[in-house]
Amino acid sequence: MVYDELHQTQPTGLRYTTLRLDDGRNLALVAVDETLRQRNPLLEVAAFRRFTDGIAGRCEIPPQTAEADHIGSYRLFGN
Repeated sequence: MVYDELHQTQPTGLRYTTLRLDDGRNLALVAVDETLRQRNPLLEVAAFRRFTDGIAGRCEIPPQTAEADHIGSYRLFGN
């Protein structure tokens, strides 16, 4: 499982959470330390690669990605 491997390997510069929305969709939030901008440590997690392999075929709506600028948070990402 992805979270098991993340807890075991503790990739540097990565913060990751998944949420289930009330309509059954999942939302994943990934925060990567700015010093690692060119490399997303989540993509190096073997369990995550296995999970995403063929994911479009398991979803009614294919996964979508978008980048966002962090405006602020309160304790969500440990700051």
